[in-house]
Amino acid sequence: MGKKSSADIREQLLEELKEDIDNQPLLSEAQFQAALHGEGDYSETSLRKTQIFKDLNLTEYDGEDATALLNQLTLGKSLGER
Repeated sequence: MGKKSSADIREQLLEELKEDIDNQPLLSEAQFQAALHGEGDYSETSLRKTQIFKDLNLTEYDGEDATALLNQLTLGKSLGER
């Protein structure tokens, strides 16, 4: 088996991150507050995704477009903090 290039590895990691974001739920307000206080067992991705959802007030939007937008914004935030 040949060696993977750094570009291939980066692409694989990016795809895994996208999948993680897609699979993480939005937290309820109680879960979000608990996570902010270090309580509960919530993923960093769920916390980040919920924070973006709240910051942009996406509750007014519905459907796949809002979900796709939220996931793209979460991905951008995740990549920006690494």
